[in-house]
Amino acid sequence: MDNPKYESHFYGSVQGVVIGDNQTVTFNFQNGEQRIVPFLAPPQTRYELVGRDELLRDLKQRLFAGGSLALSALKGLPGVGKTALAIELAYDREVLKHFHDGVLWAGLGRQPDVLSHLGAWAMALDIPKGEIAKLTSIEKRAKEIQNAIGTRRMLLVLDDAWQIEAAKEFKFGTPNCAYLVTTRLLEVALEFASERPTQVPELSEEDGLKLLTRLAPSVIEAEPDEAKALVKTVGGLPLALILIGKYLQKETHDRQPRRLQKALVRLRDTENRLRLEEIQGTLERHPSLPVGTPLSLLAAIEISYEALDDVSSLALRSLSVFPPKPNTFSEEAAQAVSTVPDETLYKLTDYGLLESSGPERYMLHQVISDYARMQLGEMEKRDVFQRYLRYFVELAEIMESKLQEEPQRLEGLGQLEKEYENLRAALRWSLERNLNNEEAEMALRLASALEEFWLLHGQAQEGCDWLKKLLEKNNIVSQTLRAKALLRIGNLYRFQDKHNESQEYYQQSGDLYGSLGENEQKAWILFYRGLSEADYGEDLKALKRYEEALELFDNSNNQKGIASVSHNIGRVKLNQGEYDAAREYTDKSLSIYCVYRNFKQLTLKDEEEYAWILHNSVRIYVSAYPQEVNKAKQENNEGFVLFYKLKNEHGIAWSFFNQAILKLNQGKNKAAYLFSKKALALFRRLNNIGGVAWANQVLGRTYLRERRYEKSRECYQEKLKIQQDLNNLIGISYAIEGFARLAVEQGKPTLAIRLFSNVEALREGISYSLPPSDCADCEQSIAKAKAQIDEDTFEAAWTVGREMSIEQAIQEAHGESR
Repeated sequence: MDNPKYESHFYGSVQGVVIGDNQTVTFNFQNGEQRIVPFLAPPQTRYELVGRDELLRDLKQRLFAGGSLALSALKGLPGVGKTALAIELAYDREVLKHFHDGVLWAGLGRQPDVLSHLGAWAMALDIPKGEIAKLTSIEKRAKEIQNAIGTRRMLLVLDDAWQIEAAKEFKFGTPNCAYLVTTRLLEVALEFASERPTQVPELSEEDGLKLLTRLAPSVIEAEPDEAKALVKTVGGLPLALILIGKYLQKETHDRQPRRLQKALVRLRDTENRLRLEEIQGTLERHPSLPVGTPLSLLAAIEISYEALDDVSSLALRSLSVFPPKPNTFSEEAAQAVSTVPDETLYKLTDYGLLESSGPERYMLHQVISDYARMQLGEMEKRDVFQRYLRYFVELAEIMESKLQEEPQRLEGLGQLEKEYENLRAALRWSLERNLNNEEAEMALRLASALEEFWLLHGQAQEGCDWLKKLLEKNNIVSQTLRAKALLRIGNLYRFQDKHNESQEYYQQSGDLYGSLGENEQKAWILFYRGLSEADYGEDLKALKRYEEALELFDNSNNQKGIASVSHNIGRVKLNQGEYDAAREYTDKSLSIYCVYRNFKQLTLKDEEEYAWILHNSVRIYVSAYPQEVNKAKQENNEGFVLFYKLKNEHGIAWSFFNQAILKLNQGKNKAAYLFSKKALALFRRLNNIGGVAWANQVLGRTYLRERRYEKSRECYQEKLKIQQDLNNLIGISYAIEGFARLAVEQGKPTLAIRLFSNVEALREGISYSLPPSDCADCEQSIAKAKAQIDEDTFEAAWTVGREMSIEQAIQEAHGESR
C-alpha cells in the first residue's frame, strides 16, 4: 500500500484496509484470512477537512449508538460540505472497524434512478447479475437486498436526497445497519433522523482562512488582508473557498505579483466568484448535476433554486435586497418586501436557502444572497426596492414617534437598533439608484426620521453624511422636505459642536421655511441658531436670535416654544453675569413646563427639554447662588433621573459634570474627581467634543488640588487644543486660566500673572463675565501669585499680559506645559 492514508493498523482481529479496484474493501485478518466487503463511497478529496473535528466526533458517536436502526442526517446550505463529511466518515478507520461488513453509497440527486442504485447495491452484495435482471421492480430489488444484508453491520449512505418517497425505498429495516443521509431539505432530514437533524454550519473565519491557506499558501503570505476579505465575502462556505483556493493556486504557480493582483480583482466581482468551476470525474460527480457539467457555486445553488416554485423563487430574489448574514430581518419585513405568505418563508428555510435567526427573524447567507440578486431583473429590482424603501420609511417614522412617548421609547430604540443595518441598506440603495420623485422623497424622509437615533447613539456625523448625499443627489424633492432635511443636518452638526456648519444649514433651512410662509418652523430654526451661537460663545448674536424667535412664538401663542426660548435667554444672561435675569427667565420656562407636567401633557421630547432647563438652573445656582447648594443638588438629581429614563447619555454626562462642580465647590475633591472622570469617559464615547473639553477643565482642577501637576497639565492641554479647533474664545480663556493656576502652584508667579491678565482682556473683548464663584477663585490665585513678587514686577507682567495676542498667550501656556 503506497498511499499513507491506508497504512496498516490493528483493529482487534482486523489488520489494515485495502481499497480494491472493484469498489470493495479487503480486510486482512491476523490468521491470514481475507474478507472482501462492499465499499461504494466516492473517491476521497485531495485535501483534508478543516474545522470539522468536533462535528465528525459527534456524528460517529451517533452512528455507533446501536439500536434497531441508528439514523443520522446532515442538512445545510448548498456547498457547505455535507457530502465531504459523509465521504470522510465512510473512509474513517473507526467507522470501517465498526461497520466491518462494508459501506453502500447512493448519490440520489433531484431525479434519482432508484432501480439502478438498488441494482448497484445488489451487485455489491454479490447477488448474481442474472437474478438482479429478473428483479424488475423497486419492491423486489429492495426485498432481495434486505435479505442479502441480513444481520451484516453496514453503513448505508444516501447522498443528496431530495424525495422522501425515493429515499424510503432504501430503508430496509436491517438491525445492525446505520443510515447517513445528506440532504438540503428539512422534510427528508426529519424522516431519516431519530433525533434533530445535524445542521452543518459554515466555517468560522479562522477555519476558512486555514482552508484557503492549505490550498493557496502563497496568496495568504502575500495578501493576508485580501484573503480574510475573501473568507468574509463568501461567508465561510467551504465549496466557495475550495474553488477560490484552486483558482488562486493556478493563478499564482509562477509567483508573478501582477497576475495575483488581477486574480484578486476578478474575485471581487460577485458573478466571477459564483462561476468559478471545477471539472469532476464520473465517480465524484454531484448527483444532481448532468454528466459533464462542471461543479461551481452557481451550479450548486441553481439545483435548489430550480426546485422552487415560482412564488418561492420570487421570494428568494426579493429577499436578496436585505443585507446578508450576520444581519437579520423580521418576518414582517420579509413579507412586505417579497409579498409572499409566511408559508413561503418556511419553505425557503426547509430548502436550506433561508436561515432562521430567533423568533420571527431570518437571515440570508452571503453566497445565496449574491446568487439571488443576480436573478433580479431591472423592473423587478425597482419594484422590490420600492417595497423595501416604503416599509422601512414607515417603520422609521413610527419608531421616531415612539421615541417621544413613554414607555414606547425603549421599544422604539430597540427596534431601530435591531433594524439599523436594513435601514442603512435602504439609504445605500437610494444613493446607488436613479430615483423617481416618490423614491427620492421616501429616502429623505427615512434619513430625517433617524435624526434622534443618530444623536442618541453618537453617530451624528454619519447622519450628516447620509442627509447631505441624499440632498445632493436628489433635486426633485419638495421644498418642505428639503427644508426639514437641512434643519436635521444643522441639528446634527450642532451636537458635534461644529458651529459654522450648523449655522450654514440652519440658515438654508430658515430661508426655505420663510419663503414657504411657515413662521413657526422659522422660529424654531432661529432658536436652534441661537443655541449654536451660544455654545460658540457668540452670546449677543444668540440673544438676538432668541428675541426674534420669542416674538414669533408669542404671535402664535406657542407656550412650549416660549419656554424653550426663555430657558436659553436665561443661559445667555448667565454668561453675561446677569444672574437675577438668568434666574427669572429660567424660572419662567420651568413654570410653563410644570403646568404641562401637572396635566401630563408632556411628550418625551418635552421631558427632555425640561431636563435641560433643570441643567441650566443648576448652572445658575452653581455660578451665582452657592448658598442654595441643596436646591442645585435636588434639580441636578431630578434632571439626571429624567435623562436616565430617556436614555439620553449626553444629558447623563452633563449631570455628572454638574455634580463634579458641586463637589469641587464644596471642597470634596475626591468626589469631584470621580464625577469628572465619569463625565469625561461618557463624553469621549459619545464623541461630544465640547463636553470632553469642559470635563477636562474640572478634572484639571482636581489634579491641581492634589499637586498632580503633570496630569493637570495634560487636561488643560487637551482642553486648549479642542477649543482652538472650535475657535471657542470662552473655552480658550478657561484653558489659559487653567495654565495660569498651574503656574501659580508651580511657583512661577510672573508667568501666572501674564496669563491671568491676558484672560481678563480676552473676556472683556467678548463681553463675558466670570461667574462669582469662579471670579473669587481667580482673585485668590492672583493674590497668591502677587504675594510672591514685588509690585513693579506684578504691574509689568500684568501690562505685558494684556497686550499679548491670544496666539502669544497660547504659546506661553504651551511653553509652560513643556
